[in-house]
Amino acid sequence: MLCPKCSVPLVVVERNDIELDWCPECEGFWFDESEIEILKYKLGINHKVINPMELDYVRTDENIYKCPRCNAPMGKVEVQGIILDKCIKNHGIWFDKSELSELFNKFSESEEGSGTVGFLGEVFKK
Repeated sequence: MLCPKCSVPLVVVERNDIELDWCPECEGFWFDESEIEILKYKLGINHKVINPMELDYVRTDENIYKCPRCNAPMGKVEVQGIILDKCIKNHGIWFDKSELSELFNKFSESEEGSGTVGFLGEVFKK
């Protein structure tokens, strides 16, 4: 798969049975729908913030990227004030490096997400 942002090959990284696709160039992450569900289960989070199937599209002037799975243009979704890229066919969601860190920070400030940084932080939070 190629990075939707900079078109370099994505690298598979694994942590606690979750395999994510990471871009070594821009340091963004691709979460397949199944990976998001595994993360949600392991963290005990019942929140649509990490379920792209439940997020509504928003209008924005940001660049449109193509899904690394199906190459279709991705839509934009808003998660706690952060604009993310979501496959229109629900294959997954793209996090730019800064977006993933920002989301980790927001979760770590809440009781519901307090385990998020500890669970994936050593690999994915920069």
